[in-house]
Amino acid sequence: MYRNCEGYADPTAGAALAHIMREERMKKAKVKDTKDRALRKARNNNTGSNSNRYNKEQKRWKTTA
Repeated sequence: MYRNCEGYADPTAGAALAHIMREERMKKAKVKDTKDRALRKARNNNTGSNSNRYNKEQKRWKTTA
């Protein structure tokens, strides 16, 4: 339970602060999810020289000449 600066219980302020903290956590999670999704998309669309070098069927890396 939230207590004010004098040490008394203050449920109204505690509920308000809890609501604010919940909103901040949700915003932070949404930003993280957006960044993770963009990173996964970039990794899946990678067409550089290192893409698809791991052969899953043979479980080994392809060698480049």
